[in-house]
Amino acid sequence: MPAPVEKDLDFLAAKLHGWRSRLAEGVRLDDLCRIRTVAELARQIVPEGAFRQAAPFQRHLIESHVRELAQLAAGVDGPGGAFLCWQRTRFLVENLKVLARGAARGMTLDSLVPRLIALPDDLALDLASYADPVGGPLLARLQCFLPSGAPLRTALEQDGEAFREATEPFLAEAALDHAYLRLLLRHAAAIGGEDGAGVRRLAGHEAGIFNMMLAIRGRHHYRLPPDLLRAAFVPGGSLGRDTFEQVIGAGDATAGFRLLAGKLDPKGAAGAPPEAPVIEALAWNRYLKLANALFRQSRMSVGVAIGFAAIRRIELANLITLCEGMRMGLDPHRLRGRLIPRPVLEVAHV
Repeated sequence: MPAPVEKDLDFLAAKLHGWRSRLAEGVRLDDLCRIRTVAELARQIVPEGAFRQAAPFQRHLIESHVRELAQLAAGVDGPGGAFLCWQRTRFLVENLKVLARGAARGMTLDSLVPRLIALPDDLALDLASYADPVGGPLLARLQCFLPSGAPLRTALEQDGEAFREATEPFLAEAALDHAYLRLLLRHAAAIGGEDGAGVRRLAGHEAGIFNMMLAIRGRHHYRLPPDLLRAAFVPGGSLGRDTFEQVIGAGDATAGFRLLAGKLDPKGAAGAPPEAPVIEALAWNRYLKLANALFRQSRMSVGVAIGFAAIRRIELANLITLCEGMRMGLDPHRLRGRLIPRPVLEVAHV
């Protein structure tokens, strides 16, 4: 996306509406599923590139998205720009997760660096202490990679006591997401005007997805104690604490899935069995609906930029899924079933 060069929301909104028609959605997404090689997919998406392998192509897509978020933020004043700028931190969190898994497995820094996303200087990590003798909780080690006073580090330090004894990488990753999402919701709450409610719904649903997957994976896969899961729960998301408590207290995974499916699909329209992939598909389908609604309903205002960024996030996820599916040799039908919006009736069979 060409960089917005002026803070003119009318101009930016018109530009984004034009750009929307070029995204990998609908019929174009169906056509991309029929491509059989990563190299051809890359040519379709980045004609000026020369990508032949999945890893460099995916890296290019992610790093381009980070730059685009910065460009959108530069074109929007006030809390909306701050919200978009903060969304780049999600990729810093992903880098910290890579380091968390590597540290837990005793991997060297040299083996991990190629897996990290290249981020701008304001999101850089100080990895000098990675090779220091292991000591203390995993989350405390991760905090040391962040600059003192950085918002994410401050949020992690505030949550530190709750995760002090956490040694599982899953819990360290949950703590990172918890800190990121708390601040995302705070940025969303600062956006007023006609788009404020739509932005809060979008951010709240993102936090809700995290809470859902925390309950499903944390309790019914990793069998973690409820108290640790409660510490990671993000208040203010679309999944309330009462439902979260019911899910982590459910006797088995199926009962928990049924509770979540009832929240996402109260009329049972999907008709699909309540399994983890179905829950995740329903949740991300709703996220895309909220993003589309925000983009369409905003009248030349900040919601257009934030809605567009969320739609691009889904496009990025779909392109990475396409890339991986082609690498694995999946047929077009199965590959399409893994994309967002996902045909929920087929998810359990994909």
